Amino acid sequence: MFLSKRFFGLFALPLVTLLLGFLMVKPANAAKFVMTDYTLAQDETVSEDLYVTNTTTEINGFVQGDLIISASSIKVTGTVTGDVLLFGSDVTFSGNTFGNIFAFGNSVSIQGVVKGNVFASGAMVNINSDIEKDLYLFAINATVDGTISDDARIFIAEGSVKPIIQGDLLITGDRYTLQEEKVTGEVYTASQIKDIAREQGVDVDASSTQTQSSVIENKLFTALFAFCSMSLVGYILIASAPVKTGKLMNKITGSKKDLLLSFAIGLGVLVVAPFLVLLLTVSVVGIPLAIFLSGVLLFFTFFGRLWVETAFGQEILTLFKIKEYRPFKSLAIGRFITVVIRLIPVFGVIYTFVLSTIAVGAFARMKFEYLKVGKKKK
Repeated sequence: MFLSKRFFGLFALPLVTLLLGFLMVKPANAAKFVMTDYTLAQDETVSEDLYVTNTTTEINGFVQGDLIISASSIKVTGTVTGDVLLFGSDVTFSGNTFGNIFAFGNSVSIQGVVKGNVFASGAMVNINSDIEKDLYLFAINATVDGTISDDARIFIAEGSVKPIIQGDLLITGDRYTLQEEKVTGEVYTASQIKDIAREQGVDVDASSTQTQSSVIENKLFTALFAFCSMSLVGYILIASAPVKTGKLMNKITGSKKDLLLSFAIGLGVLVVAPFLVLLLTVSVVGIPLAIFLSGVLLFFTFFGRLWVETAFGQEILTLFKIKEYRPFKSLAIGRFITVVIRLIPVFGVIYTFVLSTIAVGAFARMKFEYLKVGKKKK
């Protein structure tokens, strides 16, 4: 595939920098924070920046400021005077904004009118919008239509690209259809970029031994990508399950005993579970249960590490006498530590295994407590 790590990194790094810059800017005006499921009616107005963290959000009214949402389901049909930042599983924007849009999720749909730039990334992305500036798109499967008044940079695995583009188009992908006659400026495809590289004496298809510097570059890019992608997943998990996050963190860093107990129980579960799954697959009745058990185990060995990282990050904040509960900042700190440690051969693998083991143990302890409470109520 032409979209190599180095090539992708050239475009991912500016995007990440822009995103982090946007996130780190402190609002000058007052802000409104909402932590429960929220709907802004069509006749309602929020005259300040609006921050929403919950499961379901619907914005049909008017926001005089920036709009930042983290939720499983997001729907925006209203008007926003500032920038729009959306993190979720299902993200739909069909309103109007005078600023930029940053949309990240599993399924992303952007329509309506955007006066600024659009930055979108997801597994399934549908864009049919009037964009007055640039489009930056990273997706597995994408459908792009509408109008783009400036340049477009599209990186996809497959899809359909047929918007009116009044600037240049840079596009790479495995399988896609393109209506090139709708592009006013220049069109740069993967094959054309290869030709440009060959003219400069660089054969991007040639396999060669990597130099030490290129190995370091690839490792750093992988680390950067791991930090950003998993941080996004962790942000969604924490926002969608704040109560569970708090309980799991107590089972991890509530005390030294909690930490050791979670590790010991997790280690036992990881040793016994494969044999239990194997036994269940012997009978037809047990196969669905085996599949379910395997799915839960895989989820917590992989994504459960995010809760452990959040707990560790919270402990580090406490060491610096910051005792307030700040899960998102804690996650960023814990993620950074994991990414750095994973750059160390062998030790990084051990550390990742420890995190997964603690996560499984903490989850098992939490579920056991729920069962005990349920029995007492009966």
